[in-house]
Amino acid sequence: MTQQVDPRNPAVHDQTAGFEFQSHSGGPGGNNTIFSSAPDNSNNSGGNGDGSLGDRWPSLLKARQVVLAFILETASRSKPAQEKVHIVILQAWHLYLAYARAYPLATAFLSCLVVLSAVPILIFASITGASLGLLVGTAAVIVIIIQSIVLSIAGAILLFVLGSIVILTVFTFFWLTLGYFTFQFVGNVYESFKEQRLRHAQEERKKEQRKREEEDVHEWERENREDKEDTPFAAAGATREKEL
Repeated sequence: MTQQVDPRNPAVHDQTAGFEFQSHSGGPGGNNTIFSSAPDNSNNSGGNGDGSLGDRWPSLLKARQVVLAFILETASRSKPAQEKVHIVILQAWHLYLAYARAYPLATAFLSCLVVLSAVPILIFASITGASLGLLVGTAAVIVIIIQSIVLSIAGAILLFVLGSIVILTVFTFFWLTLGYFTFQFVGNVYESFKEQRLRHAQEERKKEQRKREEEDVHEWERENREDKEDTPFAAAGATREKEL
């Protein structure tokens, strides 16, 4: 893409980033290609250490390849719109790496500036998120407590009502049963008392009738005796009895 001349090395470095896209899962593209931005180190074998990004930061190059493979794998499995976004991100990443190779100090300075500028935003976002999370959590706890209290009160009222209904039903049935048996017992007692009273009345009547009969018999005997004494034969018989 661009040719840059290293002032300390007369060799000309052709920094080209060939983009090849390879679909590992049968993506929409027909050609199995992959993007590759590995630097060309063919002109940097002199051992000066100032050639490419791979000579300066090998670990960064490996990390870049891993990230690149991950991005390409994700892009190959996503929708076309997402693939375009990933491709744009990948191109921006390669452009950033190209500027990092060309102007390492300026790129590092700008990167640090961006990171330092983002730190307050991240801190503010973290504090805001933590505050909002705390508020939401507190509100949720308060709502849960209120709901628990309301449910407890409603449950207590419901249990009281149901318990009252059950108790009233049981006591009503108990008192109805007790009243029925009590009424039946009182009726039986009254019937037995009535029978005893009638029996006693009948016995009293029988006694009076006997007494009257006995009195009538005695009265009849007394009258007969008086009649016998009043007749002359009875008087003579009485005189004879006295003489004898």
